Amino acid sequence: MRSTCLATTKSDSVASMIAMPWTRLVKALGTAKYSRKNVGDPAQLPACLGNSIPYVLRQLVFPLLKELWSMALQWISGKIARKHVWSDGLFTLSIHCPGVGQFESGQFLQVGLQLPEKHLHRPYSVASPPSETLEFFIVKVDVGEVTPRLWALIEGVSIDVSEKATGGFTLSHTPVAETIWLLATGTGLAPYIAMMREETIWQRHKNVVLVHGVRHATDLAYQEELEQIQVRFGNRFHSIHAA
Repeated sequence: MRSTCLATTKSDSVASMIAMPWTRLVKALGTAKYSRKNVGDPAQLPACLGNSIPYVLRQLVFPLLKELWSMALQWISGKIARKHVWSDGLFTLSIHCPGVGQFESGQFLQVGLQLPEKHLHRPYSVASPPSETLEFFIVKVDVGEVTPRLWALIEGVSIDVSEKATGGFTLSHTPVAETIWLLATGTGLAPYIAMMREETIWQRHKNVVLVHGVRHATDLAYQEELEQIQVRFGNRFHSIHAA
């Protein structure tokens, strides 16, 4: 019997997939000591670059890329249609945002708020298939810049969603196999909820095994929906939870 596996290994699957390439890049470039003074001196810049690439990337290149990415985003103005609280700080926002382009389950969108001084946004995996109302499974990080603001939102409030989704964490990037294992911790469950609401995963795979780990049993979200999937697909679906 052949099996294939998808895995999200952090509290948010998008964060884990985005952070790893940059981490590896910086590590590969070395960890030589740098001089902040030299970086600011044009005469010393060529020599400084040779020994201070990680610093230059972090202080100059990365912020520029982030700013260019933000400028390139096209936003759809949506509204909070529903806020479901699973436990303290763990919630799902249903956002009515017609106009978001078609995407594959497993991809992510940017969710943002316009502040007086800037537009604040972060990427979140979509916890629902494409439709006019999309779900985002979020955990509040007390020291975070975005999630406390999202946690405070109420139904009817305006919120921005990026027009186009991106990301390669999709079924189209996995081989066809009899059994697919879906491994997740925390809010990494989000893309799998979207996948299991569509027919594709059930057409491609005879068996679907979901393994979901959380810190506390109260953080086991979407339990009623998972029970309904179990009833519908019987022995084809297996759900394993660890708290």
